[in-house]
Amino acid sequence: MRPMIKGVIVTDVESVMLHPSATLLSNDRQKQIFVEKVGQLVSLKMMEEMYVDALVQYAVYYDMWEQAVISMRELGQPFLTRRTETGKIIGHIENPYIALAMKYRTIVNSIGSEFGFTPVSRMKLPTPGAKESPLEQIRKIVNGK
Repeated sequence: MRPMIKGVIVTDVESVMLHPSATLLSNDRQKQIFVEKVGQLVSLKMMEEMYVDALVQYAVYYDMWEQAVISMRELGQPFLTRRTETGKIIGHIENPYIALAMKYRTIVNSIGSEFGFTPVSRMKLPTPGAKESPLEQIRKIVNGK
């Protein structure tokens, strides 16, 4: 494994997969998410070694969000009915996977916005060849200038 230097642009996904933090990816879905996002940053020439830890966290939480959504669908109801041992309805509780999905989505959006993975944060990224940001270009179009 060749050493990675902080602040130096990484140009291939394979070298990032050799980073010690990448071993924390515990399943194929997490690895797929990680490779996809690293690939996006590599193609934009924005991938640095120091981003690996945050991208691993992103992949893990994205996977946890997907699992919560799948579990939420399997239960099929936004609210679950609570019953006594005899079957009498005593109340309703919110599907617990709704809260988990919302919590993980907030974390995913927070980490993702740092890398331009959300629409608003992507608009703030520099565009090759553009003298002004995409946000400024949109403002000019909207304001008719």
